[in-house]
Amino acid sequence: MTSPTDKLNVLFIISDEHRPDVAGCYGNPIVKTPNIDRLAARGVRFENAYCQEPICGPSRTAVMTGTYPHTCNAFSHKPSCILPDMPTLGSAFRDAGYKTASIGKVHIRGEDKHSRDLGFEYRPLRFYTYNYKDYEDAVGSENVDRYASHRGNSTIVNAGKYNPDNEPVEMDESLMYDNMVADLAIDYIKENRDNPFFIWMGLEKPHPQWYAPERFHAMYDQADMPLPESHRLEHKNLPDSYMDRIANGGNSKLIQGYTEEQRRRCVAAYYANVSYMDMNLGRVVDTLDTLGLTEKTIVIYTADHGELLMDHSLFQKHCMFEAAVGVPLIMACPKSIPVGVVKSSIAELIDLFPTLLDMTGIPHPDTLEGHSLAKIIQDSEEDVDREAFSEYYPANAPAERMIRSGPWKYIYSHGDMAQLYNLEDDPQEMDNLAVKPEHAERCEAFKQRVFQGWEIDAFTYEGEG
Repeated sequence: MTSPTDKLNVLFIISDEHRPDVAGCYGNPIVKTPNIDRLAARGVRFENAYCQEPICGPSRTAVMTGTYPHTCNAFSHKPSCILPDMPTLGSAFRDAGYKTASIGKVHIRGEDKHSRDLGFEYRPLRFYTYNYKDYEDAVGSENVDRYASHRGNSTIVNAGKYNPDNEPVEMDESLMYDNMVADLAIDYIKENRDNPFFIWMGLEKPHPQWYAPERFHAMYDQADMPLPESHRLEHKNLPDSYMDRIANGGNSKLIQGYTEEQRRRCVAAYYANVSYMDMNLGRVVDTLDTLGLTEKTIVIYTADHGELLMDHSLFQKHCMFEAAVGVPLIMACPKSIPVGVVKSSIAELIDLFPTLLDMTGIPHPDTLEGHSLAKIIQDSEEDVDREAFSEYYPANAPAERMIRSGPWKYIYSHGDMAQLYNLEDDPQEMDNLAVKPEHAERCEAFKQRVFQGWEIDAFTYEGEG
């Protein structure tokens, strides 16, 4: 019989809005992410991982339940999109005898401080949807206003949440949200070093606001910052909703009003926030090393979605371009995961739930829609048949669903123009092949795949909010 000390621990680290190509291990020569890079060197890095919806709450709900957003009712952030009664990562590991903690940002509709714990016994510094109360109780409203300037009470000098002046935040670093999340995770690991544990560690950066402590902004010279090829190019052959976002969307107007120098400062500010987040991740991973827990702890690093960072003249996410739906995905555990491996097989974030159950010997609930990555992690061969799906339900715009299969990405926009890209030939997604007659048959085949299990006319949903 397996004793508690034989069980593998799980440290599940999820950041917010981190595009994978802003990490050293993903080939970025400028950004400083030594801790993420170290984790990748210790384990397996996936090059083609996707979120299930390019917006925070729905993506996180999909990860937590191992199901697509339309299954777990996570269409948007609206109050009606409440998680139904179904297994979660927390409940699966709690029922298997693990100590369970959810520290920091979860951001799931239906999560409740008192009556809905999602299977987590310990839940400090929660970030509930549109609610900073835990953080405010810990540090006071003035500090929260400094950290979250969009609340309208900011005392920082703030020219915009994308920080076109590349200014640091003016607050005690120890009171910043991610610092406090890391502190609590470190304390929990120390207290439970002799118990099998599952920790969901929700870091909030590099989500806007892009203001980090000064030492991280000082790492980057704006003159070195890259701007995407598509940030000024004329766009065509895109759905009307995309064209409207590019031409008239709020963050697009900001980009159009920024000078090139300000645009590069925005990139520098984003890089600073990534490095700040990486530092806090590293502090927790260091704790595993110090306590001798590295060999018996599965560490996952991922993000809930990416960040456009001016790709196609857009900030944030809210669409199916690669920078929005692609995510970093790294898994490490010296006892059970190969070292220094890179996988090109397509992966979805909902695959992580069954993967972790397989790696820890816990039975699968019958609700899961993801497919375990355990065999791919251990096998030298790639699985070329794997596919990824993502969906999006914006307000006042068509619902969308994407499929990634091999080099192809097809995007269905309900009642609007489709998109088809060959990512090997066109990684910048500038040539929509769906408008070309020679690809009509391929598009029709992908459209049929998109609608398998996704009958949009059967959905009643409220758009993003």
